[in-house]
Amino acid sequence: MFSTLAFHHYDDKPRALAEITRVLQPGGYLKITNMDPWSVRAWWLYRFFPSAQVIDQQRFWPADKLVAALEARGLRVDARIEHNPRQQIAKDLLSRAEMRVTSQLAVIDEELYQEGLARVRALVATDPDAVLHDEVGWLHLVALAPPSVRGGP
Repeated sequence: MFSTLAFHHYDDKPRALAEITRVLQPGGYLKITNMDPWSVRAWWLYRFFPSAQVIDQQRFWPADKLVAALEARGLRVDARIEHNPRQQIAKDLLSRAEMRVTSQLAVIDEELYQEGLARVRALVATDPDAVLHDEVGWLHLVALAPPSVRGGP
């Protein structure tokens, strides 16, 4: 099973994990890839829309909590956080912010969205080719179900 950029959208995460582990075949695995808002070092979106990080820390589970929940369900878990630094151009970020291309921009209220958008627009008005350091933490997790135990005569 795969879950990419989705786990934070589940309203009832314990129930989702219970169902996932219920249907996971013996020896099967679950792969989860998701952003980790606790290890973000310099994401442009949090820079201009800081309330999004506060909300994300409510929506996303920290890696250790997710690992513990899966291990409590009998899975063997390997998890790591990876950082991929990159450079972003201010004018490119403006178009992404205006389109509200991420769920972070969809969940903040309109007033906070407009305030952040004004900050991006001010930067672009000053220096449209400004280069911003951008680095997000990504959780990569693999959880393995134990193989079936076979009995017999």
